[in-house]
Amino acid sequence: MTEEEVMAQLRLHGIDDLSDISRAYLEPNGMISIIRRGGGETDEPARPEVL
Repeated sequence: MTEEEVMAQLRLHGIDDLSDISRAYLEPNGMISIIRRGGGETDEPARPEVL
């Protein structure tokens, strides 16, 4: 994955600052699982609105 692709995935999780992340895992389905600093896992990625 490129840096731009990783940052796009993080934005879907509501993260715009890498210092908020403790760990990140690239899952077999291509999604990224995020563990925030302080121990909380993020919510499911936001789904884009359909217009």
